[in-house]
Amino acid sequence: MNRPAFAKASAGTERRKRGQNQRKEIIGIGFVSGLLACPPKLQRRRAVKPLTARRRKMETIYKMDQETARYIVTYFSKLLTDLERQAIRHTRSNIKLEDIDLDDPLMRAYKRNGWLYDDPGVLDLLKHGYDAFEITAANRILSEQRDKVFFNNCPKCGKLARTPQAKQCRHCGWSWHG
Repeated sequence: MNRPAFAKASAGTERRKRGQNQRKEIIGIGFVSGLLACPPKLQRRRAVKPLTARRRKMETIYKMDQETARYIVTYFSKLLTDLERQAIRHTRSNIKLEDIDLDDPLMRAYKRNGWLYDDPGVLDLLKHGYDAFEITAANRILSEQRDKVFFNNCPKCGKLARTPQAKQCRHCGWSWHG
């Protein structure tokens, strides 16, 4: 767009206008829902209940997301108890033997080698599913040995990196090599 020199707007004004137009387009399409705050009249204020010992325990269990629990169980597996290791081995073996009959030679080999367990302690750990087991095991590790667990968080976005040695964020792509 060619304008005479006296009619040109400053670069900052152009950028501001461009940014406002883009923001209007994004809001109009509905991609960004968090830009417009809810009016105060429509916001409900919930009463905060005091935490009982049971609720506090439940809060610590459910505050941890599955990604963090899997990170702890995978990269700090030396902190797991023997029973928890057996539960993991049992689950992985069950996944491999999903479509195999009980009288199959492969199933008997797994039982003979100790990869499948009949121990009630192992089965009790897995009664609510593997994901719940991972969260419980990660919470136990954090409560007993928090100083041995290292969370490799991205310096830019603060989210958990894929591994403790990672130098690039899988969420935002930020790299902190060297």
